[in-house]
Amino acid sequence: MKRRHRRLIRLLTMKELKAVKGISYSRAQIYRLMKAGKFPHSIAIGENRIEFLEPEIDRWIMVKKLERDANLRATGR
Repeated sequence: MKRRHRRLIRLLTMKELKAVKGISYSRAQIYRLMKAGKFPHSIAIGENRIEFLEPEIDRWIMVKKLERDANLRATGR
């Protein structure tokens, strides 16, 4: 009998972006980046509560790392 393993998608609060992922942008900066399409958009959980999907944040971090690595290669570092 096969078991299906479900991977739960974790939601992160603004505070957890810093505490768990090390993203130290201010709340205002995160909103500016979201508006510019440069940061994953939040999900409205309630009237006054937003959270972020952890896989989207992890993907954003990986893209930033790849951009950094490409810039280092381009400059010969």
